[in-house]
Amino acid sequence: MCVSVIEMSNISKKIMEPIATRTPSEIVETVSQYELERGKPVPRERHSLVQANIIGQLYTYRSQYTVLSEIDIVADGKPYTPDICLYPKRSINWTAEVEQPITDPPLIAVEIMSQTQTVEQLMKKANAYLNAGAGAAWVVIPSLQTLTVMKRNAKPDTHTRGIVKDDATGVEVNLDEIFRTS
Repeated sequence: MCVSVIEMSNISKKIMEPIATRTPSEIVETVSQYELERGKPVPRERHSLVQANIIGQLYTYRSQYTVLSEIDIVADGKPYTPDICLYPKRSINWTAEVEQPITDPPLIAVEIMSQTQTVEQLMKKANAYLNAGAGAAWVVIPSLQTLTVMKRNAKPDTHTRGIVKDDATGVEVNLDEIFRTS
């Protein structure tokens, strides 16, 4: 996302204004630092819980795969920050001074809908990941409790319950556990 210096200045002023001086619609329209840095809305409780539950299930595959959340990747020549990525087992350089965005595509990229995102926005991101070589893109809509699996040259496959398996990796997630609240 490109923001001019003047726009940044105006956004910064708006963010710094005391909430008491703003109307509810102005508060909602305020762009947070999180949104400026990541180009997407601040996650809320449902999004956060779903993300944690998916990571928890994917973590059981840690001997084979590396699970990364909120990582900068380059897809279709543009920077993106998927909610979750599954990669072949990677070695991490813990002492690197500067980490670079990952340029190789994930095996699975996961986007979880936030309350201000549209399905079209998520589908656009998912298609960018697929066009960049990701094996699959999962689009999760917490309010509908659905997980849609997208693959190149295939129709989206939406699941509402049970086990979802990625045939290429053998990874399985249980939707009942993803949308579990306790």
